[in-house]
Amino acid sequence: MKKSNDYQAYGLSTVITMIVGIVVGAGIFFKSDDILKATGGSFKLGVLIMVLGAMGIIFGSLSLSELAMANDSSGGAMAYFEDTWSKRAAGGFGLFQLIMYLPSVPAVVAWVAAIYTFMIFNVETSLEMEILLAAVYLTLFCLLNVCRRIWGGYLQNLSTGVKLIPLAIIALAGIFLGRQNLPLPSGVTLVQPKSTGFSFLTALAPMAFSYDGWIIAANIAPEVKNPKRNMPLALVLAPLFILAVYLLYFTGVVRYAGESYILTMGDDTIHAIATSLFGPVGGKILMIFVLIAVLGVVNGIVLGGIRMPQALAERGMLPESLKDLHPRYQVNVKSGFFFYFLTLFWLVLHYFIMKYDLLGGRDASEIAIVFCYTTYILLYIRLIQGYFKGTFKSRFRCLIAPILASIAAFLMIFGSILSSPGFVIGFLALNTLVFFIGTRLAKEG
Repeated sequence: MKKSNDYQAYGLSTVITMIVGIVVGAGIFFKSDDILKATGGSFKLGVLIMVLGAMGIIFGSLSLSELAMANDSSGGAMAYFEDTWSKRAAGGFGLFQLIMYLPSVPAVVAWVAAIYTFMIFNVETSLEMEILLAAVYLTLFCLLNVCRRIWGGYLQNLSTGVKLIPLAIIALAGIFLGRQNLPLPSGVTLVQPKSTGFSFLTALAPMAFSYDGWIIAANIAPEVKNPKRNMPLALVLAPLFILAVYLLYFTGVVRYAGESYILTMGDDTIHAIATSLFGPVGGKILMIFVLIAVLGVVNGIVLGGIRMPQALAERGMLPESLKDLHPRYQVNVKSGFFFYFLTLFWLVLHYFIMKYDLLGGRDASEIAIVFCYTTYILLYIRLIQGYFKGTFKSRFRCLIAPILASIAAFLMIFGSILSSPGFVIGFLALNTLVFFIGTRLAKEG
């Protein structure tokens, strides 16, 4: 189906808010305490971890912006693999994204959104209830982005603005009000900070989750107005903004609640801060903003994910029926629902993982995120090689930035393996297998 004149529907602001909306959300709200725990309660090491994590997204975005300027085809990063490596490499990355990464992350984040929803309404819940509500959220957002794609873009702009409200409030409260003596539940003993030595690098695992998702914005490159200008700009401006937000938020949380309180209360810290600032009712309102922030992550990933089956179909890896655009919706409806059923599959898998504690309290999407950073290194290598061959001219974007981004990626991989060697290596092997299968399915020429 031929693309209509209004196919390029998204401006620079939507791309930036999509990146910010995907990255700033679930991770920063429920991973901050994990970062602090991994550093033994050290605020300074926590800041260092955030900066190291930011290197991956900032310098990675700067590097890939060079590829974005030269390519505006469908598939996002998959198209970059096709340009710099081969169609088979692109097929491997695309199949990994479609099967392992893109559907697993929104499934997990929708589950987190369900937990926050029940928390707001003081509903005593069960894992089954949480999974059911998560399925409802996934259904709503998939339908929205398939049938009303412009609304999906508007919702991304709105949710990004709303989600910054609780981040800003908590950051300002901590910075200007300073330490508060938040009450502990009866019978709970305060956990004191302690040195963790070299193992503080394990904080890079939750940090990788908190910075995840920025590359998904590349999936909508063909639908962006003036993509060769707007995509590189978005890939540079959004990460810098995200780093600033994270540092301010982390500083505010630690200054307001204190390291010991966060180590003791974990994910409940945010609710305690909200209640302390505004009372029970005001605290619920602030938690609603947090919920909107998390749902914005689900919407952003779905917005990009429903286009991946279409991109693979255009490359001959999936049935041709998945590539034709609907004349009214300007997306492939079958592609959208194909992705939707994949998210439901991962939600069911997540249920069994949590129900029977199959992975020691972790979820499978974290390793898909780590594997993403492994594959990005392949793109960075091509940029560096291209610079020395004269194909790419920018010394900073094509040499310095890729080197720094590769260092950050290696640190995230190392930190993740250090946190749980058997679990991480096993799932990295599974992701590698899917990547390899994708290279076999793809066709050269």
